[in-house]
Amino acid sequence: MEVAAIIAEYNPFHSGHQYQIQRIREAGFDVVVAVMSGNFVQRGEAAIFSKWLRATAAVSCGVDLVLELPAPYVLSSAEGFSFGALSLLKGMGVPFTLCFGTERGEAEDFFAAAKGFSDPNVKELFGQKQKEGKSYPRAWFESAKAFLPESVWRLFTLPNSLLGVLYCKQILDMELPQRIFPLQRKGVLHHQAGEVGGIASASFLRWCFRTGDFSVVSRCVPENTAERYRQIAEEGIFTDPSLLEKTILYLLSTMPLDALLRLPGVSEGLEHKIRGDARQSRSLLELEQKLKSKRYPLSRLRRIFGAALVGADKALSVVPAPYIRVLDMNETGQKLLKEIKRRKGLPVYHSFSELKRDFPSFGEKEEQATRAFSLALRTPSLETEYKDLHRYTVKQRLMEEKL
Repeated sequence: MEVAAIIAEYNPFHSGHQYQIQRIREAGFDVVVAVMSGNFVQRGEAAIFSKWLRATAAVSCGVDLVLELPAPYVLSSAEGFSFGALSLLKGMGVPFTLCFGTERGEAEDFFAAAKGFSDPNVKELFGQKQKEGKSYPRAWFESAKAFLPESVWRLFTLPNSLLGVLYCKQILDMELPQRIFPLQRKGVLHHQAGEVGGIASASFLRWCFRTGDFSVVSRCVPENTAERYRQIAEEGIFTDPSLLEKTILYLLSTMPLDALLRLPGVSEGLEHKIRGDARQSRSLLELEQKLKSKRYPLSRLRRIFGAALVGADKALSVVPAPYIRVLDMNETGQKLLKEIKRRKGLPVYHSFSELKRDFPSFGEKEEQATRAFSLALRTPSLETEYKDLHRYTVKQRLMEEKL
């Protein structure tokens, strides 16, 4: 079987994601598997909907199997995020082609850019740029521009393309087959406001959802998810990041320095500044303004804040993903899961209690992520915690559907 793999957040699942899946199917792939962020996402905040709802939306729109990317990778750097996802896909033991959206670039450009990370000239200049206080992505861009062709260094200037480069770097580092399917993004740009042809960015859709403009949401999500999203909007079972601000400030001002230092993204004495500034700030915005610099952009700081909530440990984000946890699937996904087990891939978990028993360090972080997510919901709900931490499994739901 020809397996297409997607690394996603589906925050929320929208028409642009559906377009990608349609193109993948048109290209002849038999199975689509998605590795998806859980209840927290790479921007450092709680996802707008629970991972269960986002996974179910993906399966209802053509994904066959949704696997959870553990929180320590999600709340790491973009490189840590890509490392975790690719190590999980490698751990399936099943050949796959990685599919991702991009603003520009051909397959050969992405691998040429990925090889640039190991180019001695590029690496040396990158080190110099970082000493000058440049952020990680800016330092790589300026270093690549100095030595690589324009078709290659341009990829470092665009968010989705840069992520594609990091995926390819992991493919090379892990010695995986160089099989990728970059797909030109359709409609709006990353984080762009507004909609184009019924497609809007996930960030704009989150803003519309939280401000009550459901007309835009209904036009820019698949028909079979719109009604469920409307119900969620009416019930208020979606997150509001502001609800966690005081909790984050409290954690950052009281955490021991060694605990702060263990968070992904914290180094070079930043732990001292975080704790000191947190004690002098009365809002998260005030703290962000005190900490923000060329070296520490807001994106990095917000991941650190999210990591503090989850208790993420940088030591966990540098080891290959040790297990597979299923969030949702259809019958085709079940067949792929059987193939993974036949090939003796990573251990597969449906039960959280069993996962936490076998991998307590990862299980503890997922439990903290779930409880923090529940605190971020506008309307309190125990459903997410029940599904995540107790007896609910995807197998159970599939059996109920057959009755």
